Amino acid sequence: MTIPMTAPQRAAFEVLAVDAGLEFRKAYSGRHMYGSTCIAVVGDEEAFWRFALTLSDDRFDSIDLVELFWEEPPIRDNMARDYVWYWPHIEAGE
Repeated sequence: MTIPMTAPQRAAFEVLAVDAGLEFRKAYSGRHMYGSTCIAVVGDEEAFWRFALTLSDDRFDSIDLVELFWEEPPIRDNMARDYVWYWPHIEAGE
């Protein structure tokens, strides 16, 4: 079952990812997804952990970012020089 993001969740997620030095992808199709898409971020490990720490900040409680993104942890995959972290259970929404 996939969960669509709300517009405020998507906007906050994208800004935080870019500010941390990651590339946001709203329609990533990872391994064994067979054409289904989900949200993802691409970059190095340091940028991802910067993003993760910011994402769990209390100021985002009102839009439930912490629960949405850490209920099921992301899958990490190697992309040669960078990594991709993706959440197969979360769609970008509208």
